[in-house]
Amino acid sequence: MRWVFPDPNDREENTARDAVRGRIDAWWQAFAENAGAIDAAFRGGPDFELVEFMQGTLQTIDENLMWEYGPALRGDGHRLAISPESEYGLHPLTAEILARAPELKRFEFYHGRPAEGPNWAIRSVEARVGVDVGKGSIRVDVGENNRVDTLFFFPGVNDPETSRNAAFVAAESLFGEQLLDRWVGVIDALERPEGEGWMPFLDAADALQRGIKTVRESLPDTPWSQWLDDTAWTTLQINTAEEEREPTGWSDLLVATTPHVGITQALVQGTLFHSGRYSRFDEKFCYLKLDESELEGDERFERRRPLEDELDAALREAGLGCLGGGGSGVWFGYSLLALTDVPAAIPLIRELARRHDAPGNSWLCFADFDWCAEWVGIWDDTPPPP
Repeated sequence: MRWVFPDPNDREENTARDAVRGRIDAWWQAFAENAGAIDAAFRGGPDFELVEFMQGTLQTIDENLMWEYGPALRGDGHRLAISPESEYGLHPLTAEILARAPELKRFEFYHGRPAEGPNWAIRSVEARVGVDVGKGSIRVDVGENNRVDTLFFFPGVNDPETSRNAAFVAAESLFGEQLLDRWVGVIDALERPEGEGWMPFLDAADALQRGIKTVRESLPDTPWSQWLDDTAWTTLQINTAEEEREPTGWSDLLVATTPHVGITQALVQGTLFHSGRYSRFDEKFCYLKLDESELEGDERFERRRPLEDELDAALREAGLGCLGGGGSGVWFGYSLLALTDVPAAIPLIRELARRHDAPGNSWLCFADFDWCAEWVGIWDDTPPPP
């Protein structure tokens, strides 16, 4: 179900979305009515069947929504974090839930687990893993797909599995769920601090920001529509095993032409993609996905090329972005777009794709992991993408 880019003409989806909004409002009403009892239970008062309450209210919205209570971060009271965890397509729904939250004394509400700071992280690791990591240290390195790898060293923790568990719990607590998903790559613990750049555990948040800054400074200092003009493009042959090719995402890609090999690799690998790792200018990476299953060989590129050329020119002229690469797969053709204003660009993209007689199965899709369930059909009767 789409929340960011709903189709106003899709009556079935609109009806379903209204029903979900009704369940959201019912959840918040139930929470407000029971807030006092929940607060009292956390303060040592009468027991409150919290798990049963959350299952019977919040998780009626969607059973895949996860939740976690903890101490408030901005004052006295409690926090409630609501998260889709690995069900990334539920991020827009989670945002809708939080947008409809009431103002309640002694309660704070968060989209995903928030960053808690080093002192709370130390307590979290001790409570969940049973070790003290306060004297530990951290090192960050830029890794694959412009992610920041985080390595920990915990003196006195000699069991490798315990160290790794402590590293995961610490990273989640130190950085918060949003930064973790968008920026953090490898999380590991070493038996000894090897190499340079180690910082005290208490400075972990600064260490991560330093890694993010390193990635951002490595990106072009102009929007994609400017630096592409002076950049050589590369043709890639994608050697994905035949049994791993699927119609979802970019996983059926066979050949690509790109000005940025790294971004194409990230799209094909299907890892958590975040546009901020590839542009300093708040550009969103989207792509046209066109059904080319009835075309063969060079006919696919020749059929798609006029649309790409006109689309690139029109987006540039309107100041909305540019074409950023493309390719052909087993079933689909792909045109990567770097967009500066997605809502404004959508009508232009649909108009040009229709003018070039795009197939009935043609979609504008979104690369970012938290928009993975969002899409825009090129035609009014375009079905959902695979």
